[in-house]
Amino acid sequence: MKLARMMPVFLRLEGENVNKKKIYNYAKKNYYVIKTDNENKCPDCMQTMKIIGSRKRIVKDIIGEQYVFSLRRMKCEKCNVIHIEIPDCIIPHKQYSKDAINTAIKGQCDYYIMEDSTVFRWKKQNIPDLQ
Repeated sequence: MKLARMMPVFLRLEGENVNKKKIYNYAKKNYYVIKTDNENKCPDCMQTMKIIGSRKRIVKDIIGEQYVFSLRRMKCEKCNVIHIEIPDCIIPHKQYSKDAINTAIKGQCDYYIMEDSTVFRWKKQNIPDLQ
């Protein structure tokens, strides 16, 4: 019997973007491509954005395993601002997943790879994406 490869826990999509974003797992281990089916609108001016490429983003889980995401870069045709499409499981400017940071802050895990000073800093920062 073959077992299907399960998605890591931190890859759950939550909130209002659940139906819009899809995660595709390609042949490489822990390599994911994020795409939306809907038309992308600029969050600043609500105009259509053009896809100009992609970039890789490495995210770690609670035990330190790394996952590579290919995130699409889009440019607004009106205000010329570049935006990156990020799934709900990634917090901007953080190298750990949303669930990993939540677990470490709440102390729900006996072992985690982060330094104690990092967890202390996260607690002080009061990260809005975690609420």
